[in-house]
Amino acid sequence: MSKIVKRFQNMKVAKKLLISFFIILIAAISSIGGMSYQTAKKNFESQIMNSANDNIKILDNLINQTIGAKFNDVTHLAKVIDSSLYQGENQGELKKIFSQYINLHPEIEQVYIAGNDKKFVQEPDIQMPADYDPTTRPWYKDAVSKQGGIIVTEPYKDEINGRIIITIAKQMDDKSGVVGFDLNLDDLLKTTKMINIGKKGYAFILDQNQRIIAHPQEKSGDKAADSWAKRMYQENHGAFTYSSGGSEKEVVFATNVKTGWKIGGTMYASEVVEAAQPVFYNMLIIMVISLIIGGALIYFVTLSITKPLKKLVVTSRKISDGDL
Repeated sequence: MSKIVKRFQNMKVAKKLLISFFIILIAAISSIGGMSYQTAKKNFESQIMNSANDNIKILDNLINQTIGAKFNDVTHLAKVIDSSLYQGENQGELKKIFSQYINLHPEIEQVYIAGNDKKFVQEPDIQMPADYDPTTRPWYKDAVSKQGGIIVTEPYKDEINGRIIITIAKQMDDKSGVVGFDLNLDDLLKTTKMINIGKKGYAFILDQNQRIIAHPQEKSGDKAADSWAKRMYQENHGAFTYSSGGSEKEVVFATNVKTGWKIGGTMYASEVVEAAQPVFYNMLIIMVISLIIGGALIYFVTLSITKPLKKLVVTSRKISDGDL
């Protein structure tokens, strides 16, 4: 360091001025360029995160519309149906009501009632094993234990058509049994998989038990990995960063109030850098041009300063030598 200082001190005034001006120019341009690049990165990241939040709101509204309407329907059925409607000859009338409901709601795969006496009425009418006991099924037990509350099961694949299904069920108001229906999530899955966040980012939905409902890279019904999903169950909404497959990802998420499902949006951190690269390259070009133009100006300004100084030095020497 001392050698550099000595060399600088021994330089001519012109060189000192040139170097000083260049250092100031480079520092100023670099600072402005760096700040502009960082600002651009933050703006791009903010845009992508806003896109993720907007899409989360869209999915949240879609879930509320889809599931919320079915909550109203199952509540109505639990109120108007009692044990007299599914005993003996009255089953035909009940099946007619169920059939009309399915015709009006093609997303419903099946509607059924399970009585406390193990009586089971369903539409469409599928042949069940002779020893089938609906009161042993999880949806029945959960609905009874909820005592009038609505339950939503984990997503599962229908064995007949392969669709992803959830069961919505509620204990009947007279407590004689449980009414429920199977809802396919085709529309919700399609909408979720159509969403793009940035270029490579995506949206996803998990149920209240960390099971995957919709995810473009994972299988519906599987449990989501703790490495990224567990953090979403520690609070109702938020954001975090994690690494997967050598890529850093950022996740924003929220919780649907009706179901407890987690709705998330994932973006790749590398996309922010990629999006800001044109700004970085433009700044480099501007810096080079500025250095060339600034360097030329500094050179001529330095000459305009040093030339008179040189003349003054020459004149001073002549005077000191007695040449007046």
